[in-house]
Amino acid sequence: MLRLMMIWLMLVLLLPRLAMAAENYPKIANYYLNFFSTKDYAALSKYDLLILQPEMGISQGRFWQQYRKAKPDGKLLAYLYPASFYREALFYDQFGVRRQLFKEISCEDWWLRDTSGEVISSWPQMSVVNLTKKDWQEYNLKHLISSYNLAKRWDGVMWDLVDSKLSRYSTEPIDLAENKACGLVTNNIDQEWQSAMADFLALARAKMPKKIMLINGDSLPAWQSKINGRIFEHFPTPWEGAGTWQASMRQYLRALPRLNQAPQVYVLNTRYEDNGISRNQQMRFGLASTLLGDGYFAFDSGAESHSQLWWFDEYDLKLGKPLAQASNLTGSTALVAPGLWWREFEKGAVLVNSSKITQKTTLPTGIYKRISGLQDKIVNNGQAVTEIEIKPMDALVLVKK
Repeated sequence: MLRLMMIWLMLVLLLPRLAMAAENYPKIANYYLNFFSTKDYAALSKYDLLILQPEMGISQGRFWQQYRKAKPDGKLLAYLYPASFYREALFYDQFGVRRQLFKEISCEDWWLRDTSGEVISSWPQMSVVNLTKKDWQEYNLKHLISSYNLAKRWDGVMWDLVDSKLSRYSTEPIDLAENKACGLVTNNIDQEWQSAMADFLALARAKMPKKIMLINGDSLPAWQSKINGRIFEHFPTPWEGAGTWQASMRQYLRALPRLNQAPQVYVLNTRYEDNGISRNQQMRFGLASTLLGDGYFAFDSGAESHSQLWWFDEYDLKLGKPLAQASNLTGSTALVAPGLWWREFEKGAVLVNSSKITQKTTLPTGIYKRISGLQDKIVNNGQAVTEIEIKPMDALVLVKK
């Protein structure tokens, strides 16, 4: 206990007060892939960042007007692929943009195939396009930019399925060199794919120099200088490192900010799982983890259903600016190891227990209280707090009295 009190004293007296970002925290995002209508405008306009189907920029122009008024600093990102085509999209392609893309890929035979001639699939109904084809990169970007008016309507794009391991898509040899069933197989398909993806992102940056570009996939260092950040889907992201909390947080807090372009944008997208842990606790843990950095938080049912409009008591908070970097009260801050993490804001603070044991700490008396909420009244009961106990993989958002 004496050690913890000494740490609190150091936090108060010694940590630099950083002028970090002008935004008011928390920043809430929604990775929303439903085709929405006017009935959803009010709910969607509450989010600070939205990742949307690109057709929405064509069919829902009125929403753009409403959103810009509600969120002058809000960000609208189009959901796109660098090297994939979702075949099921042909059935709801109301503007013909996807059909034209599918036709061009087929006519030019840009599909990525194995040595038996079968088109490679990365996801159900998702076919892979051979990104090593320079003419495909050029056509794809030109087609998407012009068809969806990316230059004027959108704040940026989120490229999905930006994977570094092409070999995981197929148990059969992949015919990357010729894209025909001719038996020519390269031994370095992952390296060639990574290089092609780097070329594509560089080309996209050249064509959209001022747009936000995020990726969903891998954190390969070679890609980072051309983009603004990434989304950590299903946070803690299973395919990031060993899938642990610290693996995603090291990228989020330490590695990527050294590499990405400004303005840097990160989204931590937590998936609700029916695993015996309450939905509010899962949300709290993801939100508070996000607040240890400067990113946006999103919470939904995951890759099979990015289509929720959930809103929680914590989303309405106005914590103001962060006053310092996040600190680990029970271990190494530099290493981003599991422990009891803390970050103070102008009007509140967050505590995150990313360890496997219950953590206890003592806060300065008379400063903090729990928020007053309607959804989880046991946790958010509005009471003043000094002695804190937090379960493993749980968190707490506090406000100043």
